[in-house]
Amino acid sequence: MNKKRIRKEHIVTYLFVFVFIGLAIGGLYFLNVSMTGFAVYTFGPGEGQTTLMLQDADSDNLGDAYVGSGGDASHNFGTSNLLKTGSVARTYINFNISGIPFNQNIDNATLCLYVLNTKKTQIVNVSHVYSDWDESALTWNNQPCGTGFDNSSACNLTAESFVQLDSTSNLWRCWDVTNTVGEDYDSGDDNVSMVLYTLDADINSFNSKEALDSSLRPYLNVTYHLANSAPIINLIEPQDQLYLSNESLALDFTVFDHDDNLNSCWYNLDDGANITLASCANTTFSIAEGSHVLKIYTNDSLGLESSDSAGFDVDSTGVFVSVTEPTGEKTSRTGIPITYSVVGDDLTCWYNVKTSIGGAVIDNTTLENCSGSTFDVSTDGDYIFNLYLNNSFGNSGLDNSNFSVDTSSDSSSSSSSSSSSGGGGGSGGGTVVLSGRNKLEINPLSNLVANPGDTKKLTLHVKNIGTNFLNDCKIKASEKSSFWISSDELKNLAAGEEYGFDFDLNVLDDAESGEYILDLFLECKELEMSVDFVVEVIEQRLLFELVNVERISDEEVRVVYFLEELSGLEQEVELQFLLLGSSDEKAAEIKETRFISANSQAEFSILIPVDSSLEGDLNLLVNLNSKTYSTFVQENIILGSPISGFTVFGERWDMNTVLSVIFVILFLVFAFFIIRRILKLRKKSKK
Repeated sequence: MNKKRIRKEHIVTYLFVFVFIGLAIGGLYFLNVSMTGFAVYTFGPGEGQTTLMLQDADSDNLGDAYVGSGGDASHNFGTSNLLKTGSVARTYINFNISGIPFNQNIDNATLCLYVLNTKKTQIVNVSHVYSDWDESALTWNNQPCGTGFDNSSACNLTAESFVQLDSTSNLWRCWDVTNTVGEDYDSGDDNVSMVLYTLDADINSFNSKEALDSSLRPYLNVTYHLANSAPIINLIEPQDQLYLSNESLALDFTVFDHDDNLNSCWYNLDDGANITLASCANTTFSIAEGSHVLKIYTNDSLGLESSDSAGFDVDSTGVFVSVTEPTGEKTSRTGIPITYSVVGDDLTCWYNVKTSIGGAVIDNTTLENCSGSTFDVSTDGDYIFNLYLNNSFGNSGLDNSNFSVDTSSDSSSSSSSSSSSGGGGGSGGGTVVLSGRNKLEINPLSNLVANPGDTKKLTLHVKNIGTNFLNDCKIKASEKSSFWISSDELKNLAAGEEYGFDFDLNVLDDAESGEYILDLFLECKELEMSVDFVVEVIEQRLLFELVNVERISDEEVRVVYFLEELSGLEQEVELQFLLLGSSDEKAAEIKETRFISANSQAEFSILIPVDSSLEGDLNLLVNLNSKTYSTFVQENIILGSPISGFTVFGERWDMNTVLSVIFVILFLVFAFFIIRRILKLRKKSKK
């Protein structure tokens, strides 16, 4: 009795295991099989082929109906469970092929009907119908092919194919409709419509989609495979922008072939010789300065080809200007020389002259071929000379100098008198302050050009030319300049000692464009000296703000930023994003160009490629340049460690995969307990 009970427990356990295995396999299949309604996809007979079976009523088979002549000419048989053909009856049928994916070749298509009754041998034809029809309204009188099959614009009267029926009933017969399905698929028509007809007087009957046995309803089998298409190539670098280096420029691109038959990749510069890219890998190239076009190509093993290109400029030399004249004091108002040196190609140079307080003396004047020249002024005084230049790529430069003109007969006396009054730093020879044996000489400060919000480090050079020791010397700003100038340096000056006092110039964020005269003091216990200089704040024409910086993958950092156009002109803005290490070494770089409309604002983002090992404290430097404005923004950021996705063999898990793994784990756990239970029962059985 005990052994029988144990055998029953064995049987129940085995049955439970088999049922669970079946449920697990069924669940995995359900998660991974592809279905559209009741349309069933299976692998086709050839490599890479798929067969789609369409049989579901109202979802796959959108309509089937027969029409009859004579007394039935105005009757509709759309709900009949029969389809008929004969000299006085025709069958129309319509299938939905939207389940066939994009870019496929139709290899084979068959229309199959289940024969219920046929009396003798006869031929039944099938033809393509090009017009729409309504299953619930179709009659002999309104059929799209015309009552006498005489409407050639609606139907192709040439039979697509035919089947010869005999007296055998209750079996499947199929027609080849490959051309019909292929033609509609290629034209983008998801509804394939056909008509079956015969010239024989005898009536044949078939099951319709209303047949009670769903497995015997009409169906359409379509076998297809992915059509070969040209590989897709996208050029990432170079972009349509200006590059400041002409060596080891990045040639980065992506290439993908749906058909997995990629053959080769190559490129050329300025329609020159083609250069093969081994294994279709990214590379670098060097090129002369100027404007260039890079074209990149790829093809597959069947010869299909695609390409991408970019036009870009290279200006590795850039521009540089240094003014050597006019400087110092001039004793003549005429023939004042302009002497300077420049670096760059295809340059345009121009200058203007202003008074020390910003009044215009000479407006912008072009210097032919960027060569030297002379100019005149009408009165004595202190002046600022500004020299500008740019090149054809939009790079620009600026330098300026201070000079004075004094044509009086006793310029030295005048100068001495001026110096003893403690005046500012307009002259090129320095200013001397006398107080008994205390003598201090200070070199004038050059005038500056700055943007609102700029911070600049400046140095005031002085010399103790007296015989006394000067104590606790420091820079002190006047009341009106205190918001602009800051310094905390304290220094004693021995007789004959020269020293440079550093101070910060902080241009106010809301400073309006224009020239500002700033004055400061070098204050020692024994004497005090004042000096002034001019800061020209240029109009802010573009506002840039960093919104967010975050690492989104192992090798990508996303920067979100805000741009606002302030000048009222459309601007093409070139942006350079640099990630700098603790020693200001370059860790990553990317450039892009943005177009921003006049008086508009927009938020943008860019992905900076980084090394997966890069992390920690970094500086993000953003350089902005347009034809009318230049600035930069620098922020300290902390870059986190690389992000590790939940991946298997390099691919992210989707929900189906996760559920499948859960099924497998549950099955293995359950199987473990079942097997352990079986072993225990066997031990009991032996005892």
